Amino acid sequence: MRIGLSNIAAAEMTDNGITNMNRLRALTEDALDRLIKQMTRDNNGGAGLVIPFTSQQYLHAVRFWANRMYILGTSYDAALINEALAETWNEQRKAEKEAAEAPDDLVKKPETFKKDTKWRPWKESVITYLNSKVGQASIPLSYIVREFDVPIPGLLYSTVHEQLVDMAIHTGPEYNTNNGIVYDLLQSLTLNGPAWSWISSHQRSRNGRGAWKALIEYYEGDAMQVRTKQQCYDSIAKANYQGPRRGFDFSSYVAIHQQAHQDLSRLGEPIPENKKVRDFLHGITDTQCSNIKLNVLSNPTFMNSFSSTINYIASAIDMIGKNSSTTTRQISETTTSSNSNRQGRGGGRGGRGGRGGRNGRGGRGRGRNNQNQTAQSTANFNNDNRPITRGYSREEWQNCHRSKRIASTGPERDKKLQEQSHRCSEMS
Repeated sequence: MRIGLSNIAAAEMTDNGITNMNRLRALTEDALDRLIKQMTRDNNGGAGLVIPFTSQQYLHAVRFWANRMYILGTSYDAALINEALAETWNEQRKAEKEAAEAPDDLVKKPETFKKDTKWRPWKESVITYLNSKVGQASIPLSYIVREFDVPIPGLLYSTVHEQLVDMAIHTGPEYNTNNGIVYDLLQSLTLNGPAWSWISSHQRSRNGRGAWKALIEYYEGDAMQVRTKQQCYDSIAKANYQGPRRGFDFSSYVAIHQQAHQDLSRLGEPIPENKKVRDFLHGITDTQCSNIKLNVLSNPTFMNSFSSTINYIASAIDMIGKNSSTTTRQISETTTSSNSNRQGRGGGRGGRGGRGGRNGRGGRGRGRNNQNQTAQSTANFNNDNRPITRGYSREEWQNCHRSKRIASTGPERDKKLQEQSHRCSEMS
């Protein structure tokens, strides 16, 4: 096999029943290790064979390659084996082994399918979960629920994961094991729910693929497709962007349109780009976006590219939001500064007055707010009928301050002030 084994070692493997590639492929890693150990320990009662460590690694790599080709339904003839192939697949084997040891709980298990559960998001969550789980022969379990039964020939794949999902065969012991695992998952998610009746017939055989197909046939059948299409058109027609609101911004509006168009395309009824753009513009009623819409309508590039239109409008709305925020902040700062200048020392919290009197401390008048206080002060200043009184010493004012004062306005207040001033004069 040209991987560093001597003729004696090759003959010893044949004597142990490994007469073809299929038998080597069927071995597990542990079984191959035991075989190598047996060959190195005893050779017809002698001291045993010497199998270099690299050759032992190549044997494991060839077994891994042969089993992978079997899973993919392609040839694994012994004539294809050489050291370069063994080296490549030895690296692949180690990489997949390390990946299998990584945490497998990063993807959340799908929610239970209930009466109000939406089929499409639930379906995608199941596929995502199965993509994160590896079954027998290191195959992602999502190959059990793939769309087609027979692999599409001639496709090129960028990752091993993608190739396994699309090409892994649906026969053999590995498939039977993985198929049962998927059924157990589907049963746990649908039991006692509306979808259980569609998969319960596969319970005895634990046919996960059969159960998945039954769900697809019902929830994506002709009647359901007509209903789904109508729901997509309704969501586009009802979508409306009036400006940013709590819980609904421009990205939320975009998501409604994108999801509807994706579903329609999947159902074989895609909408032309020009119609997508017009429907999108029709639902935007924010007055700040009027000029933006006109720019889109006058630009042939935007009118024929839904994605370009979304990117342009999103950028324009962001600029409007930033400019509005800056203007509001400047106005707020100017208003605050102006109010501070008008208040002066007399402005207090709750409408209380400041210090009064020309030569001494005044009283603290109560008012509804600073504006009322300012108006009252202006009226008192302009009132020529106010009594003229002399200034008081600190002790005299404190004596007057202990007397009971009645809070009033207008002439009654002026009269009361005159009486208090007269009594203070008599005390002096």
